[in-house]
Amino acid sequence: NVAATGATFSTNNTTLTNTSTGTITGRGTIDVGTGTLINDGVLSPGTSPGTLTINGNLMLTSGSKVNIDIQSPGLMQGTHYDFINVTGAVTLDGILNVTTIPVFAPGAGQIFNIMNSSAAIAGDFTSKNFLGGVSYTAAPVANLYQLTAIGGSSSSSSSSSSSRSSNTTDIINTVVSDQNRIRQAVPDDDGEHGESKKPLIAPQCT
Repeated sequence: NVAATGATFSTNNTTLTNTSTGTITGRGTIDVGTGTLINDGVLSPGTSPGTLTINGNLMLTSGSKVNIDIQSPGLMQGTHYDFINVTGAVTLDGILNVTTIPVFAPGAGQIFNIMNSSAAIAGDFTSKNFLGGVSYTAAPVANLYQLTAIGGSSSSSSSSSSSRSSNTTDIINTVVSDQNRIRQAVPDDDGEHGESKKPLIAPQCT
C-alpha cells in the first residue's frame, strides 16, 4: 500500500493490471499513458467522495467491482459524489455498487455523471447494486456514465466490496501484477514532483 497526498502512479506507457485481490482507492492519478488500466479487483475512487483520474484507457473485467458514494447535496463531482475521470477509452463489465449516504434523498430525475471518457463508453456493468435506500437508472450516455435517481427504496446487497476510510489523507492503494514497472511521483518539500526512492510493496488486501 502507498499513502500520499495527490499521488501520481506512472507506468511509463505500460498496461497495468489490478488483480482480483487488489484495491485501487483514493484521490490522485494513475498514469498508464498509451497503455490500459485493466481492473479485475476493486476500484473505489475518492476518500468518500473524491475524484480518481486515469490518464489512459480503462478496461473493467467481469470480476471488477466499482464502488461509488453519493452524499448531500449531490451537486459537484468529486465533492458530493465520486467521479472517475478517464482521459482515454472506457470498456465496462463487472459490478457497480452505488451507496447513497444517509440522510441524502436526491429528487427524482437528479443526474450524477460518475465517469467520463474520451469517446463513447463501451459495454455496461452486468450487475448494479444500490445501497442506502435510493434507486437509480444506470447506463452509459455517449462518453459519460450516468446515474438518474428514481426514488423509492432499494434493498441492500452483500456484493459491496469495500469500505471507505475516514482518514482525510488522500490515498491510492493498489495491488498490481508487476510492481517493478511502476514509479510513484510525490510532491517534494518544494512542491516539485520527483521519483520516489522507495520500492512499492504489494500488500495482502483484506
